[in-house]
Amino acid sequence: MKWFTYILSCTVILCVTSCKETEKDTKPTEAISKTEQNDCIEQIFDQDSMYGASRNIRCMELSLSQTITQYVSEIRSMNFEACPKSFDDAFESHALAWLDIRSVTDKYPELRGEMHDLFDLIEKTEDSLIFKKKLKSIWDTWAEVEKASGMGE
Repeated sequence: MKWFTYILSCTVILCVTSCKETEKDTKPTEAISKTEQNDCIEQIFDQDSMYGASRNIRCMELSLSQTITQYVSEIRSMNFEACPKSFDDAFESHALAWLDIRSVTDKYPELRGEMHDLFDLIEKTEDSLIFKKKLKSIWDTWAEVEKASGMGE
């Protein structure tokens, strides 16, 4: 009976500790108005649009991998504090998808040009299948960003 009480006590302590840690990880979005959240989302999209346009031409000077690293750094520097946590999380997944494609773009450090033109070139290489899979992940995570933003609801 002592073991049962001990195990039960440990289980309760673990549950309470786990619940408190989960509470710390969540943003207090209930304290942020829907208008503030929508404004945050709109601001993030505006900034990302600006960073994306710059990214697309930056690889005329830098390698694709350097360009992608810089773009991810820029989007991670954006202020998501007033945005819903689901939107922030979706954007982080999108950033990770961008970083993941570097395993292919690292093989082409000499390529220069507009990003989409370079992507078209890589799609014609022996890395085509893996590149297309990683590019699809970027598009899929972007769809999740849009979904988390509430666009199209």
